[in-house]
Amino acid sequence: MLVGTSSLTFVEQLPDTIELQHYHFSVQDTSKGIKKSKFRDQFRNVLDLDYARTDHVQHSRSYCGNEAIQITSSTYNLGCDFESVDRFINMSTFFTTESEIHNMQRQIRRSESHVLLTAIWGLKESLSKLLKMPLHEFLAARTLKSHDGGWHIANTQQTVHVYVEYRGSNIIVVTYCERK
Repeated sequence: MLVGTSSLTFVEQLPDTIELQHYHFSVQDTSKGIKKSKFRDQFRNVLDLDYARTDHVQHSRSYCGNEAIQITSSTYNLGCDFESVDRFINMSTFFTTESEIHNMQRQIRRSESHVLLTAIWGLKESLSKLLKMPLHEFLAARTLKSHDGGWHIANTQQTVHVYVEYRGSNIIVVTYCERK
């Protein structure tokens, strides 16, 4: 899992071997409406959808309170989630197993484990968006696998990259993989 700071961007996390043809990443205040992208003319029918329905572009959007994050790419399958850390107090049993929680509590302090639980939730929700699966089906299928220090989609050899960025009390989680 890659952890970013405000000076570290999603683009900087991409493997050097991948050519990025188009990329847009922004956070907006949704109380003022979704900000018009500088690529609005290119993506007139895309930015109003959670996912692009074209072969050229994929778009993923997530909300947390009055803010939203949107990511658009022409070269990657994308999933993004934007969560407030405070949202997950006393509700982690919905998406984790008892052994996952026990393992975490043994290894790190409670405040750190709470942030990590939020990041795990964001990872699972953003990957369900990338795969275009309803979240409850994704959780039941245990689609995400860890192998050799990396993340893979179950039953495939496709590597999933993860980017995590903290903005105040919010966490942004982006999952992405190369298009086949």
